[in-house]
Amino acid sequence: MKEVVAFLDELKSNARFPVISRYFFHDNDSIYFRYGYSHSAGGTAITISNITIDEEHQGEGRFSRYLTAVEEYAKAEGCAVSLESVVNPFLPEVLIRKGYTVPKEAFGNFVKKFDKE
Repeated sequence: MKEVVAFLDELKSNARFPVISRYFFHDNDSIYFRYGYSHSAGGTAITISNITIDEEHQGEGRFSRYLTAVEEYAKAEGCAVSLESVVNPFLPEVLIRKGYTVPKEAFGNFVKKFDKE
């Protein structure tokens, strides 16, 4: 999604040590992103700490499309993707299949590290 990539580019360009946080809004969805140091990831990460999908469009794959865009960006940057406080009962299994791990100190959080392409 080009909107997510443009937002992450802007977030990164405005980042100040150690982290910057902002909401991303698109089609009545909202995602709270942080870009910068993450203790759980052990380095630089794009952290999704809150996401709300418009109720009329839940179950249509919007979260998957957002996450794919974030992962592609993280691959290009060589950083991690971190999801905080996951409460959706179906999401942990999906994230683990996609290669995410649960940091020992942060139950409910998921991290996947990417090497720069």
